[in-house]
This record gives sequence, C-alpha cells and structure tokens, in this order.
Amino acid sequence: MSTPLSKSEIAEGYDEIAEKLAMSPKFYRLCATLAAPLIRQDGAVLDIGCGQGWQLAEIRKLCPSARLFGMDISPKLVALAREHVPGAQID
Repeated sequence: MSTPLSKSEIAEGYDEIAEKLAMSPKFYRLCATLAAPLIRQDGAVLDIGCGQGWQLAEIRKLCPSARLFGMDISPKLVALAREHVPGAQID
C-alpha cells in the first residue's frame, strides 16, 4: 500500500504541470453562459480549484459587477489566475 501524499506534495505536483492544465476556451465560455443567469449582478462567485482562472475570467465578461473569488492548492496556479483575472480575490 502506498503512503498518502501530503498537501505540499500535491501542490508541488500541480506546480510542475500548471501551464499545461486547461480546458478548451469554448468549454469555459459554455460553462459561464450556463452559470451567468444564476449569478446576481451584485453577487459573488467562488471557484474552488480555480486553476489558471479561465472560468472566472469568462464569468467576469458576462457578470462584470459580480465579486469573484478563487482558490487553488498550487501557488503557481494561484499566481497565473491572479494575472488572468485582475481584481478577483484568489488564494
């Protein structure tokens, strides 16, 4: 039986492949289009495991006044998401 990975080991693994993790832009647009009617213009969105932040970026286009929050285990992905979604709170 293998030993479970620690949180830091998991984060390091995601950091190594951070720039390769993304779906098609069409996927993020479709998801944002489906979610947008459910988001109040003054509402908030939390993306857990936000990766590079592409989903939040698409939501921002459709709901510009919504407050956006993202979380990811990978420090590298958090940095990329902050670049892709200025003004969002991403940790």
